[in-house]
Amino acid sequence: MRSYRMTGLFRLILFSLLICHHGVAADESGRLQTVQIEKTFDQGTLITHTLKLVQPPHIVSLSVSQRRAAEGSDDIQQTYLRFRYETPEEVPPMTRTEFDALFGELLRALRNAFGPHLDLESLGSGGFLGVKEMEKNSALAFRDFAPWAAYLENPTALTQWQSHEMVLERWKATKVFEPVVAALDRAGYDAELSGFEKLFVFSVDESKIRPELEALGIPGSQKLPYPGTIAFRINARR
Repeated sequence: MRSYRMTGLFRLILFSLLICHHGVAADESGRLQTVQIEKTFDQGTLITHTLKLVQPPHIVSLSVSQRRAAEGSDDIQQTYLRFRYETPEEVPPMTRTEFDALFGELLRALRNAFGPHLDLESLGSGGFLGVKEMEKNSALAFRDFAPWAAYLENPTALTQWQSHEMVLERWKATKVFEPVVAALDRAGYDAELSGFEKLFVFSVDESKIRPELEALGIPGSQKLPYPGTIAFRINARR
């Protein structure tokens, strides 16, 4: 395992030099996407790299946080990912196709930089990761879901833990976050939705995809659950 980690560090150095020289990577459509990788934090036992991909109008990035066994050590004990997305307010969320291309490109860059034997603990992100289909599928999952309707009628009938568990299990049962699991599967990782922090309740009228939701018969007054942050447990396949 230690040799894999050392090899990963050498790969990272080589990959960084290649990125500085070339600066871009092409997707399957032939369009060029800007790929950048930089060390954004290195102090004590914590080291963080950021992989950033620009495909206007979307900007996505992966923050790779690693914990060393001891200060100055090359022995990496834990690795966590954080996905971020930036889209102008006037621009619709990413489609599933756009997410597959951009997130997939980040994962390929991660593999090239850190090697194929990188052990990942988890992936975190905000909301529905900026993906239209995931928000839409969540809305469909809760449109006629009786426990959610009962919760809206009387939120105090459930504890915070119970309401979060109800929402989480519904997302799992309806595979709302399947695009994330599928992308990680293609990259060689088993993943599952493990939890979220902060449960927000917004009406369809507040959604950027309101016209599409209303076209599906979901009224603007319908209130739906939105996660503040979402988390996935990850295991590398050997």
